[in-house]
Amino acid sequence: VVVHRGADPRVIRLTIQVDGQEVGTFDADGSLVATPTGSTAYALALGGPIVEPTLRNMVLVPVNPFALTVRPMVFSPTIALQIGLARFRAELTIDGRKVGRRMLGGDQLVVAGFDQALRVVRFGPAESFFQQVRQKLGWGTPLVPQT
Repeated sequence: VVVHRGADPRVIRLTIQVDGQEVGTFDADGSLVATPTGSTAYALALGGPIVEPTLRNMVLVPVNPFALTVRPMVFSPTIALQIGLARFRAELTIDGRKVGRRMLGGDQLVVAGFDQALRVVRFGPAESFFQQVRQKLGWGTPLVPQT
């Protein structure tokens, strides 16, 4: 899930709450919330962490924050993460698809984990998560010391 400024050249002000507790307010081009699967895509490109899939956590990664102190955060899948738009307008993108309605100042978006796991059908043996990370990120194989 990405809340972003879209074509508007101004930064937007976002407020973050976790289960109703205020985390903070920051100015940025937007913010992304990702699952472990999404952590190796746009979230990683924004400087977010790679989350090992069995953790099932969510990551919040600011998009071009105005302050250097605004950093990515990792949250339990059992919390409700609220992203509020404090000023201006913002676009909302979910799974790479733009949602038709824009967010307006004062709007709140709630992102929460789902109680049931997604069932996936595989047509072959599953590759290990770390093998996929190594392959996709071009980390290669470990160097063998020469004697």
